[in-house]
Amino acid sequence: MIQRFQTLFMLFSIISLVVIIVNFPILIKDADKFHIKNFPLVKYIMLSSIFLTTYSIFQYKKLKRQRLLVSFSRFLITIAIILIVVLYKKDYDLELGFYLLLVPFIFLLISDFLIKKDQKLIKSADRIR
Repeated sequence: MIQRFQTLFMLFSIISLVVIIVNFPILIKDADKFHIKNFPLVKYIMLSSIFLTTYSIFQYKKLKRQRLLVSFSRFLITIAIILIVVLYKKDYDLELGFYLLLVPFIFLLISDFLIKKDQKLIKSADRIR
């Protein structure tokens, strides 16, 4: 489970999301900096993305389900980014944490690619038998 590359990228995604939620401000207004935890809707979407990614790590025997969960987690991150831009961009300026939200998205994209690669490898091994 942990020895697979896609699992490592999923762990990197989880760690980066937690660090972004806790440490990095996503919006700034005047001198006040606002973190994700200040915006409940975005916070719950990000926490559900963390939960789905964590759950998908333990679905290593079911690659289709794992790929679906990773894709849905990427979708949730996209929704959070869109919500930040649509709901809060007019009142606030974007800060570093907003741009760092692309990092877990890229980690999940790489993880999805590696899961797909594993599926192809298993399919080719089944063909040989």
